[in-house]
Amino acid sequence: MALRKEWQAAKSLAETAFKKDHPVQGDVHINPPTPYPVRFKEDLGPTLDDYEKAKSPADKQKYAKKGKDVIKNYRTAITTAKDMKTAGKILLETLAKIEKALV
Repeated sequence: MALRKEWQAAKSLAETAFKKDHPVQGDVHINPPTPYPVRFKEDLGPTLDDYEKAKSPADKQKYAKKGKDVIKNYRTAITTAKDMKTAGKILLETLAKIEKALV
């Protein structure tokens, strides 16, 4: 649960940073805001919950591997997205920290 909360907090911070890096210029109907370039479709949060709840070493290993695979995919999506600046840095740092916790 702690890892998931950390991930959710990082996503929220990153979204706020992205909005600050890409302010709306004038009328939103003429100049719409820049869309957030990364979609988190693989549900890292539930995997982190499963990892933290797992009792047996085999289950821990299974969820750690799944989590690391999702992190790898997210890292690729973040590094290939355009204009992530501060948001990308926040997300990548948090993903690295979470990945180290998955033993």
